[in-house]
Amino acid sequence: MESPKFERVTKLDAVRRQLKTAIRLFLQDGDAVSVYMLTAAAQDVLRNLLEKKGVGGSAIKNFDSIRPEHRDEYQKLAWGPQNFFKHADRDADAILDFRPAVVVPFLLDCVRMYYMLTGRMLREGIAFTVWQCTEDSHFLDLLVPGAFADRAQALATQRTWRWGKAALLQTLDDPTVWSDAD
Repeated sequence: MESPKFERVTKLDAVRRQLKTAIRLFLQDGDAVSVYMLTAAAQDVLRNLLEKKGVGGSAIKNFDSIRPEHRDEYQKLAWGPQNFFKHADRDADAILDFRPAVVVPFLLDCVRMYYMLTGRMLREGIAFTVWQCTEDSHFLDLLVPGAFADRAQALATQRTWRWGKAALLQTLDDPTVWSDAD
């Protein structure tokens, strides 16, 4: 079959595809730098789309979902790698001590922004949120109370066993699981 000469893609389509790919790579224990960069690109577009709607955007960029006592630590984790991986004009020989764990808050931020923008969750976003809630019980304590925190709490208490990445990956292609998601 011949491939099309071009593909019409909206900003939201691109974000959806980037996030789905990033989360699947994350659940497969794929390359953290690739997951991070896909997520960072989606995050920038989501933030812009939300700002156009007059809605607050990124928790990482605006800190509106992070408790004040955690903001300095969070900012150091959030800003450095994105610029390092995108540019080499001033520091071509530099080396970054990249912390793969920074991927988790970036993904969470994108999942939250996608929900804010569309009112829907991605299947991959639900799988990631379930994994995060079962992986780290402290996670829910970091969130400011509200709709997103309520949804995360509901997901965390929906299952009484610990979801592993492999189990969650298997559910993504099953149309009967999380059928109300994109």
